[in-house]
Amino acid sequence: MRRSRWLLVAVALAAIGGGVYLLAARDDRHRGQFPELKPDLAAPEGYAWEFRDGPDFYTWVLAEPVEAGKRSRSGAGVYVGHHPNPSKTAGDEGRVPGRVCGRDVTWLIERSDAPADRWVRRDVVFGYDHGPGYAPVRLHVWVWGPTEDVVAGLAGRLGDLTFSPR
Repeated sequence: MRRSRWLLVAVALAAIGGGVYLLAARDDRHRGQFPELKPDLAAPEGYAWEFRDGPDFYTWVLAEPVEAGKRSRSGAGVYVGHHPNPSKTAGDEGRVPGRVCGRDVTWLIERSDAPADRWVRRDVVFGYDHGPGYAPVRLHVWVWGPTEDVVAGLAGRLGDLTFSPR
């Protein structure tokens, strides 16, 4: 009986200690609400925004409608979360300056010149703070298409991208 009482006291103290630690260890990343945002950017003709929810992140994808099982030839995506995971080959084909969300960025370029599947892709990752009451997050923005001209056109539209609450 005495042993189980000590065990109960030890578990209670550990729980209290853990809670105090978690409260004291809060950092700026967790202050405020995780921002549930939507892009304030009209989709170009023939494209539409689609929301995709993840376990601790979400994405918005701007793409052309496609048949089931096929992929869109061109589009853009915005990941909102804390742990973006860009391609390990992003930047292998160079870098190009640009603008996203009103800030200067350096796009990382990758491409495939395979005859049956030619494509170009640009990626950029940066911190984003929507403002008071919202937790800062990381944005991973990517643009893809069959040619550099298509990708450059879509990337240019993201220069003044803003967000509003969803």
